[in-house]
Amino acid sequence: MIFYFLVGMDLRKTIGSTLLAAALLVSAPASAFVIGFDDINDFSEGGIRSAHLASGYQGLDWSSRWLAIGSSLAVPHSGSNFAMSNGNSDLMISSESNFDFLSMWARGGSAGFSARATGYDDGVEVYTKIFRVTTTFQPFEFGFLDIDELRLTGFYVNLFVDDISVNTYLTNNVPEPSSIVLSGLGLLALSAARKNRLKKR
Repeated sequence: MIFYFLVGMDLRKTIGSTLLAAALLVSAPASAFVIGFDDINDFSEGGIRSAHLASGYQGLDWSSRWLAIGSSLAVPHSGSNFAMSNGNSDLMISSESNFDFLSMWARGGSAGFSARATGYDDGVEVYTKIFRVTTTFQPFEFGFLDIDELRLTGFYVNLFVDDISVNTYLTNNVPEPSSIVLSGLGLLALSAARKNRLKKR
């Protein structure tokens, strides 16, 4: 009887630990990181050293108008590179899994102007903020949490961007919540079966 009691205790601890770990795994986001574009070095030759941002760069999808720029055009906020719009075209960042858009450094290419940042989740606008840039880099805080698409719009000359702070969420190898519940119910059923056998003895 003592053996089965101890086994039951161990099983209950295992159930609790399993469910707690699974819950933390589902809900925990990755740590925030800063995208400074300094790891890009495959630039075109010639006047302006530029390269289109590849889809999937830093785990995000970038619209085709994003360009990574070497420091030949302007001095970055930090490091050796920055990103910019290709003319006055709108910019977009998206992801299949949600992310947080926390902050960035920005400036106008040749003039100051007001622009708009808009965050979406499943096509629904959930955040918007108007920010005004000058011709020098300055920081802007946004705090757009749990979005799957960001749009930067409203500028009539190039927008220069550097040191984007984002937070992407863990999605790889994470079980579905329903699978976690079924696993927990299975463990609880096993525990109940052990208790019944203990009572019969």
